[in-house]
Amino acid sequence: MATHHREVETKLEPPEGAELPALEAIPRVASMTALELALEAEYFDTASLALAAAGISLRRRSGGIDDGWHLKVPAGGARAEVQLPLDGSRSVPAPLRDAVRLHSRGEPLEAVVRLRTRRRMLRLLDATGRELVEIADDEVAAEPLDGASPRVVWREWEAELIDGEVDDLERVVAALEGAGARPAGHASKLVRALGERAPRGARVPESRLDGPARDVVLARLAEQRRALVAQDVLVRLDAPGGVHRMRVALRRLRSALATFRPLLEAEQTEPIRAELRWLARALGEERDAEVLRDRLAAAVAALPAELAIGPVASRIDDAVRSRAAAAREGTLEALESERWLALADALAGIVEQPPWRADADGTAAELLLPLVRRELRRTRRRLERAAAAPPGPRHDALLHEARKAVKRARYAAEALEPAAGRPAARSAKALARVQSVLGDHHDAVVAQPVLRELGMQAHLRGENAFSYGLLAGHERARALAAESELGSAWARARAKRRRRWLD
Repeated sequence: MATHHREVETKLEPPEGAELPALEAIPRVASMTALELALEAEYFDTASLALAAAGISLRRRSGGIDDGWHLKVPAGGARAEVQLPLDGSRSVPAPLRDAVRLHSRGEPLEAVVRLRTRRRMLRLLDATGRELVEIADDEVAAEPLDGASPRVVWREWEAELIDGEVDDLERVVAALEGAGARPAGHASKLVRALGERAPRGARVPESRLDGPARDVVLARLAEQRRALVAQDVLVRLDAPGGVHRMRVALRRLRSALATFRPLLEAEQTEPIRAELRWLARALGEERDAEVLRDRLAAAVAALPAELAIGPVASRIDDAVRSRAAAAREGTLEALESERWLALADALAGIVEQPPWRADADGTAAELLLPLVRRELRRTRRRLERAAAAPPGPRHDALLHEARKAVKRARYAAEALEPAAGRPAARSAKALARVQSVLGDHHDAVVAQPVLRELGMQAHLRGENAFSYGLLAGHERARALAAESELGSAWARARAKRRRRWLD
């Protein structure tokens, strides 16, 4: 059975002959445990190193406390890791082979590097025995298996967050740097072992407001394309949160292509936007089922025992699980399709050779800031339209459309954050709050007819439908509460101090 883990770590290169510093004085560290291990790992990839090019590593490791097959995928500043137990075979297990299909495209997965590591491991514990941070002092010998590359030997320190806080990790890294260590010049042991063979990603130019607008747009498209294809792996493996993160990357790509449409040839980008919408809808049913399941489970758990009459919890769970299972089949069908492979290739194409319009020259300040302002005006108009509509289904639908506009404005501000810095980040954060309020409203609206239907089914079975009606009433109240909060959230997002960077 696969296990899932989010890996947050920092790699460092220690000075020659350096010893790990004393770590007992770090705040919250009460004790340490030590362990020495001899690890052996083989890394698998295609002959063209397609996985390494995507920042993915796939290895078979033995000799440690986590022997098994490990698949690691970039996940927004960290790495998501999926593990399978060893089964006696040296061939990549079918679930992991299938998971990287988008990248391997049917090429065989063969061992490309063998690593042998002598590890001294320290785990830092707090006063309750909780493991905060793990430190690995590794002596690594890497043997590329292409028959031509030289054997490589090096030493590195790794500090990984276990069950502590980010501050704990930062303090440990500061202590290691105080002992003379510097940030590692490689993203992973595999990249260090491959040396000159390691794929080099296309260089993304620095984003600046006084720099080319094209650089800002290209950086956004490249970033979200990487996020999208990375999540493909995790969605196939049913990793927690994978569908949500993949849908977010899809939305950000669609929003970028829409907001920055004046800089791009629509003949090439509009068909891609349409296909991104198709995939988002395909994944949407599974994500919507996840949200509904979590929301209703929490609502039932919050009911006093005397108000949860009959098998309400199990009835809701059965209904939502059935919906989720059907949606899961739709997700996998979409990801297995040639249509998705073609879309992934098209996205790679516009990143490698962006279809710029002839009039796309100009600075980010000249060309992009007006486009962000336009998105904010569009959002204001949709919110005003929703506010003018009387209560009812049309009012709810207009608020949902306003939510979409808020997302696009938020993503536009996010896209300019590397160029504009904190002012753009603050604007995006304020818009995210508006989006959250509208999202809670939408989820409450969606939950009500589901609960009414379940109540009717309970009544027809001769069961008491009281609890379903009560829960539907709670959702109605939550929708009204979200609407009452919307005005203040939008006012904060539109505050002059948050829009000054756009002037």
